[in-house]
Amino acid sequence: MASGGKTKRKRARAGGSEEERDATGHESPPQAVTIHSPPTEAEQERAAGQGVRRIGRRDVADQVERIAAAIQPHDAPEVALLEDLAKAVAAGRLGGKGTDAVVAALARCLDRAALGPDTPGRWALDEGTAWSLAWLWRSKRQGVAGFVAQLAAEGAAADAALRGGDLAPAPLLLTLLGLFTHLPGGTALEDIGAVLAADLAALTAVDGAPKAGPALPFVASVLAWTRARAAAEVSGCGVPWDESTEARWKGSCVAALRLLGDRGRVPGRGGPEALDPSPLLTIFAAADSPALCRTAAAVQGHRPAAPTGKTIPRDSVFEGGTVAILRTDWGRGAVRLLLDFSAPRHHLEIVVGDRLVVTGEWGWSVDADGVPLLPTGPWTVCCFESDAKASFLEIVAPLPGGLQAERQIVLLPRDRVLVLTDSITDAGACLPAAGRPDRIAYRSHLPLAEATASRDAQTRELRLRVGQRQAWRVLPLALPEWRAATAAGALDEDGDVLRLWGNGEGGRYSFPVWFDLDPDRADLPLTWRPLSVADQRQNLKRHEAVGFRVQVGPEQWLLYRALDTPRNRTLLGCNVACEFLLGRLRRSGEVSRTLEIE
Repeated sequence: MASGGKTKRKRARAGGSEEERDATGHESPPQAVTIHSPPTEAEQERAAGQGVRRIGRRDVADQVERIAAAIQPHDAPEVALLEDLAKAVAAGRLGGKGTDAVVAALARCLDRAALGPDTPGRWALDEGTAWSLAWLWRSKRQGVAGFVAQLAAEGAAADAALRGGDLAPAPLLLTLLGLFTHLPGGTALEDIGAVLAADLAALTAVDGAPKAGPALPFVASVLAWTRARAAAEVSGCGVPWDESTEARWKGSCVAALRLLGDRGRVPGRGGPEALDPSPLLTIFAAADSPALCRTAAAVQGHRPAAPTGKTIPRDSVFEGGTVAILRTDWGRGAVRLLLDFSAPRHHLEIVVGDRLVVTGEWGWSVDADGVPLLPTGPWTVCCFESDAKASFLEIVAPLPGGLQAERQIVLLPRDRVLVLTDSITDAGACLPAAGRPDRIAYRSHLPLAEATASRDAQTRELRLRVGQRQAWRVLPLALPEWRAATAAGALDEDGDVLRLWGNGEGGRYSFPVWFDLDPDRADLPLTWRPLSVADQRQNLKRHEAVGFRVQVGPEQWLLYRALDTPRNRTLLGCNVACEFLLGRLRRSGEVSRTLEIE
């Protein structure tokens, strides 16, 4: 028997189209999110006849401190130079002796910057110098013109670096353009905006989603665009690109938010990366969307529980896209996946909190009767569903002989369960036995980042240790639980790689791998069993349909997958007519259907 509480969705075949859906699974058009920018000072007066913007001492000191805080690492010599400059400006008075310390600090910053090389630290020194020099200009102090000439030379070097593809000098060039309207050799706003817009178009889709992984370079690019835009606005230039690029940038900021880990940090190997996401989080805090503000606050927070109230959809998969992002929630310790299938070799990242667990190529290879099968077309999204109970993603690619390669990711946020499945089917065409290969040989691997794997001595269970407190259990459901039993496959650790392989007959095959992500269940008794699937009182073969029962402590789950044409069948007393089912087994024997795909 089956009970209510189900989520039932239809599944498209390869080559089909599917309407974009929101996080609750309902069809809806994409909604624009308005993000407010930091307040601009574009309307402030400029010094009469000088072409230099009129700015206050306190504002300049604050800007220089902000620039120093953004430099990585924080113990870089450029940080100390800019902090000294900010203190000198804060203590100075135009026309007073306090400007002597400012002049000395300016000279040290420019001398250090002139030594090169073209690094973010160099351009940060120049940017801080530009702000201080704009304030000092009104003092008519002797020697200031020489500093301006030095700054113009730095601007020329920054322009060359920008045109060479380096976005780090963009904030400096925009600051110079906003503060010094008549600086010799200044770069035009249109030229800077064109470079930034081209970079945005190259790395993001129209909606701002990443075109490719990994997550780290994408977030770094979003931060570079955001810093450039902020520099343009605060210096008085205004937004440096057109409306379509502005919409793309806003979408990229939301995509970057989905990729952040605990406390708003960028996940990395062994802990968070050194990237500072504060420019993004500052923008989200001023957004006019309560859901976006609430989501950003939850990502920055320290609470393990998900925030109360509406948030933005935690998953991001759009029709025609080649990158999928799935999350369990927005609280501390959330699990996040990124799958890049833009190329034949897929990149997979699995993150918990702010630590990378899996990162690299999610390997895949299949032989049919000893002949390698290679996709004859691109991988595309076949089905995507997301609601509070489950996230389901399936991508497919055509294979020779009418076969189809399928990869599924199922994430249960409340149950803290992840299932990765590779399958070979005939795409529902019901090819006759003579038209299908007799034997399928499947191979795959998962590269580990920080996690260490160990295997149980008696069962085929693997354990992943992540840091000091996280322990995941990995189960190859297609194989017998006990190592003493004969198996046509294996799942083993090989250094920092999980390797799995399996053989099947009948021309169709499925190999699901179950990840228990809940560390509180790490020491509970565990077992799994393959189930008999019956159709009209006849047990089906493994190339027709498969079913499994997983039990961890008192909790039990039922997993079913049809490999041929779905129709009415029975397993463990549960009647199914769908292609995919995942649900919980209650004590009464009923199945609470968490996710059902037709």
